[in-house]
Amino acid sequence: MDTLLQSIVASSAIENDTLNVQSLRSSLTRRLQVTEEHPYPVSERSEGLIAMMVERSKIISSLCR
Repeated sequence: MDTLLQSIVASSAIENDTLNVQSLRSSLTRRLQVTEEHPYPVSERSEGLIAMMVERSKIISSLCR
């Protein structure tokens, strides 16, 4: 999970874009159906970025089969 988060943050940093890592983490844990003890509020932006990253990972995985 941390690797995915680092990838998103690094990609955004290249574009001089600052992200809320806690919101991203909460979005990712929701997407992966992991329960958080104290979830952080998510934003539409973090939800969208996580959705794109998960979809990208699925595509790459299917190409590697």
